[in-house]
Amino acid sequence: MLLISNNYLEGQIPVSLIAISFLVLLDLPANRLSGDLPHRFSSDTRMLFLQDNNFSGTIPDTVLGNASILDLRNNRLSGNIPKFVSNQKIYILLLRGNYLTGSIPSQMCGLTNIQLLDLSDNRLNGSIPSCFSNISFSFPTLQHDGQEALNLSHNHLSGVIPESFSNMEDLESLDLSFNLLHGQIPSQLTKLSSLAVFNVSYNNLSGIIPLKGQFSTFDETSYIGNPLLCGQPTNRSCNGDTLKETPADVGEEEEDVIDIVSFYWSIIAAYVTVLLGILASLSFDSSWSRTWFSVVDAFIHKVKSLIS
Repeated sequence: MLLISNNYLEGQIPVSLIAISFLVLLDLPANRLSGDLPHRFSSDTRMLFLQDNNFSGTIPDTVLGNASILDLRNNRLSGNIPKFVSNQKIYILLLRGNYLTGSIPSQMCGLTNIQLLDLSDNRLNGSIPSCFSNISFSFPTLQHDGQEALNLSHNHLSGVIPESFSNMEDLESLDLSFNLLHGQIPSQLTKLSSLAVFNVSYNNLSGIIPLKGQFSTFDETSYIGNPLLCGQPTNRSCNGDTLKETPADVGEEEEDVIDIVSFYWSIIAAYVTVLLGILASLSFDSSWSRTWFSVVDAFIHKVKSLIS
């Protein structure tokens, strides 16, 4: 593994660095690295942390390689989201905070083992692919209590919320806020029994808000900025009358804060679970075993920064 975060490294990633054999973890965030991303990394590399740099240009179709985690948040990457070469090993893909444009390619639905997908804070447009329902948003081989999340917020996505999202049974967090979505919130989404965070604020949604299942736990902040939505928890009646607002209970507010804190810490559990799955698949009779404890220790510190 190579850990060189929070320094003043400049320039491009050297070709000699990305070709290192047995480099499981490449950790270069919070530097001043720039230029294009390499088209390929070592086939041994499973975790790539390249966030908070100045990388520019487009994302190569082949950048995933054999990676299980790819973090490119907060760079200057532009162009379309690539039609990634099929990678059934990728569990965590974070592209937030770039300048990506165009629509979300349907080929992303082929990354069926994705557990955390963050495309927020870009310039994406078009509709949300209904085939996202093909993604399980759950770890395929290990039992875990980790986080399964889809974040498409702060883009220019239009169209309706796909009814097929109700098939993402293990989804715990869905953020579609700050887009141009219209139509109703599909009542089928109430089937998402694990959904703990739901945010569709600041869109053009209309109609009555579903209240069954987990939707009975979401407050008005999930829906603010959609003046045509009606029913609880807003103060707008669907027959044109105004519902009487009641003061929020202090105890309930404190409970909400606690729930959110627990929610974010569960992201750490997801990352640790992915790490264990990766390393458990490696032979302890090989050179991998020599890096086991050092990688685990470094990774636990790394995931804590991912919720900041």
